[in-house]
Amino acid sequence: MSAPARGRSGRLGFAGFILGCAILAASLWSNGVFAGDVLLIEVKVADARIDPQTKQSIIFVKLTEESKRLIAEMTQKNVGRTTEFRVDGRVLMKPVIREPLLAGVFEISGHYSLNEARDIAKRLSSGAKIEVELVSD
Repeated sequence: MSAPARGRSGRLGFAGFILGCAILAASLWSNGVFAGDVLLIEVKVADARIDPQTKQSIIFVKLTEESKRLIAEMTQKNVGRTTEFRVDGRVLMKPVIREPLLAGVFEISGHYSLNEARDIAKRLSSGAKIEVELVSD
């Protein structure tokens, strides 16, 4: 093999290696989120409410279109797994995924006073991202 051919082959080999790494990374991410991986989701609307059945404070959350897609993918692949939903490092809830979140809306419930629920909703509406992490069962 001549020197110019080896040079081209070497460059293609490196480019192929980089492309292969990119494809591997994309396939690992698209195949699911693993315990310890944090998914950041953006909120379009958040509002504090009183649940009419339980009379407890809840936070209604509607996600942006991109975050709706991300949470749908993650929850479809991880039914039965436990997750943590956090804002600013504070755990808001730690639910088990019972079914995929496909509509991009959900409620955060806990033992929050209405004022606490309003503060969390205000923080979410002001641009804070919700950190969603799969945790070990």
